[in-house]
Amino acid sequence: MARLSGRRRWRHIWPKRLAWWAAGLTALAAASVLVAGLERFSIAGVRVAGARALAAADVQSVVEASLAGRFYRLWPRRNIWLYPKRVLSEELRRQFPGLATVRVSLTSDKRLEVKVTERRGRFLWCDEGAACSFMDETG
Repeated sequence: MARLSGRRRWRHIWPKRLAWWAAGLTALAAASVLVAGLERFSIAGVRVAGARALAAADVQSVVEASLAGRFYRLWPRRNIWLYPKRVLSEELRRQFPGLATVRVSLTSDKRLEVKVTERRGRFLWCDEGAACSFMDETG
């Protein structure tokens, strides 16, 4: 049997290598989806701390709504490694402008702890329409 030259040999080998690499990457992606969806890697619940004037249940419902669904229809948002920490913080600040700080962290018992501090009203601002609101140092 005649040996193939370098170029001809490569033309016969590369489709097989490409197929093996594609199969390996597909298997790795499927395994990551399955592992990420396991209950042991899911957030068990949400705990809200620091809410005084704002109802903790309202904050909790916004967090739960942000954790619903999946990334790219594959990986669950409730995964302890993949939860959208920055998005949660931004969403809470958008929904509740009276919050001064929002800190989101994961506790050892797989609960998401949301620590909020509310703005303290130091000044009372009333416009001509008799609508009044409290202001702090930042306005």
